Amino acid sequence: MRSGVRLDSTINQSDRITVQSDAYYGEQGTTLTIPTLDSPYSEDEAAQRFSNGVNLLSRWEHDLAEDSQLQLQAYYDRVDRDDLLLTQHRDTFDLSLQHHVLPFDNNDLVYGMGYRFYRDDLENSKTVSFDPDNRNVDRINWFAQNEIALIDRRLFLTIGSQFEHNEFSGFEIQPTARALWSLTDTSSIWATVSRAVRAPSRSSNDLRYIAATSPGEEGVPITSTIIGNRGVDAENLLAYESGFRAEITPAVSIDLTGFYNDYSDLESLEPQPQVSSSVDGLPTTVSPLFIENQLDGHSYGGELSVDWRVDKDWRLVGYYSYLQMQLTPDADSGDSTSEAQEGQSPEHQIMLRSLLNL
Repeated sequence: MRSGVRLDSTINQSDRITVQSDAYYGEQGTTLTIPTLDSPYSEDEAAQRFSNGVNLLSRWEHDLAEDSQLQLQAYYDRVDRDDLLLTQHRDTFDLSLQHHVLPFDNNDLVYGMGYRFYRDDLENSKTVSFDPDNRNVDRINWFAQNEIALIDRRLFLTIGSQFEHNEFSGFEIQPTARALWSLTDTSSIWATVSRAVRAPSRSSNDLRYIAATSPGEEGVPITSTIIGNRGVDAENLLAYESGFRAEITPAVSIDLTGFYNDYSDLESLEPQPQVSSSVDGLPTTVSPLFIENQLDGHSYGGELSVDWRVDKDWRLVGYYSYLQMQLTPDADSGDSTSEAQEGQSPEHQIMLRSLLNL
């Protein structure tokens, strides 16, 4: 069940506001496989999952001048999830400010900053736990992007970057550069180079998850346990993209894109020496899997889409994509998950869509 309300209002010639709020409730019946400490070392357990939440967004837009706009946005989100493995209560507050201006001829500049505060309160279970079970996290970012029109407004160069500080990996820089050249009024080519970062998450730092249990010597079970690492670094991506767009006829257009992605410091699961422990007073042997950054990799591929307006009421859209991915553990890594991750995305995808206006 979901309900919401939205208000858009023009206060005067220079000011506009938007206020939006949603509330929801949901429940889901499911069956989970839970590791156990005795034979057969797992059991299926039926469970009901409940989730509810509320959010509120407010945005103010102000025209400083004909070519200068200011936008201030605030957002709050509350989520409660009651699950067999982990009960969660999360609050998120986000504030952002951005300024759009045309400072010079042929320049289009956007810059701003944002702040996000996140707080959770978790109720641990035997299978999944976090240490600590409640934590406050904040993140601040600054960004700027400038689009420059060159050579009779046929060549466009866009450069920019986001600068972020988070408490998991510290200071991060994510720059991008993009060039677009309009060959004719109906065709263009473009190329982009970007760096992106995935900061470590709460799970990467604080998780303890019993993934599986197996029999051990003298009846003492072995628990394969994934353990978070406060020293894990951010995952990095350097992405190269290029493409061609054209209107072949007034009824047919195509879009062709190629890409190459270079990944470094991806998170891996590294086995550690077994240690003796206990769960609910019962002796166990823990086989730890630490979260570390010992995976690198690359992916490459392309996409082709064709849009054909057969007549004024009928439109056909065709799409094909190709993807190759290769993940390589470091020489001293014991990670065994990379091959499974490589197979999680399809190598070929084909889609044909027909749209008819009745």
